[in-house]
Amino acid sequence: EATTGYTVSIEVPSLHSAVFYDRQYTFDSLGSFTGHSYIKTSNDDKRIRHSHIQMKLHLPQPLQVYAVKLDDHELPWLHTDGWTLTDLEGVSYHGVRSTRHTDWSGELNEDFYGPGQVWEKTYPAGTVELRGNDGGDGSYLVFVANPAHPPTPPTPSSPVCCMAIEASCLACQAMVTVEQFCAGSPSTQGCP
Repeated sequence: EATTGYTVSIEVPSLHSAVFYDRQYTFDSLGSFTGHSYIKTSNDDKRIRHSHIQMKLHLPQPLQVYAVKLDDHELPWLHTDGWTLTDLEGVSYHGVRSTRHTDWSGELNEDFYGPGQVWEKTYPAGTVELRGNDGGDGSYLVFVANPAHPPTPPTPSSPVCCMAIEASCLACQAMVTVEQFCAGSPSTQGCP
């Protein structure tokens, strides 16, 4: 329930599906949230102040709620209301933002966002109130998951390393920087 009265729904997004009702943004990556429920809102919901309620979630059972936000946009209530920063991978999306200013100028730019930071909090069944975004650039996105089946952090992939006996290949195999490798083996070919 958006306190602004704008449309809101619960969806399981897919790649290239719409991020908001009022922007032409589509998902490029779902990060750790593939297969999880997304609370789709309007981007203009972000104009609600931090001190006011932006949306209410009516939870039928205890659920984990995730706020995915841009790195450079501060949401002070995450810190004061008991949310925890996770190592989950956020989502990435892009699109064209059409506003009165871009309509007037005729100049449309494609914007790219994400993956940002992911914050989580487990709530009991009942009504949850999420505070505002305080306007500006970047809305936070909300996902929910059953605590028994939470999103998982990305697994680090092993790099594909060359096999030569030189500093860059050996550093890759040891999963350290060339500088770190050369500090321990300065006589290796390729070390300064």
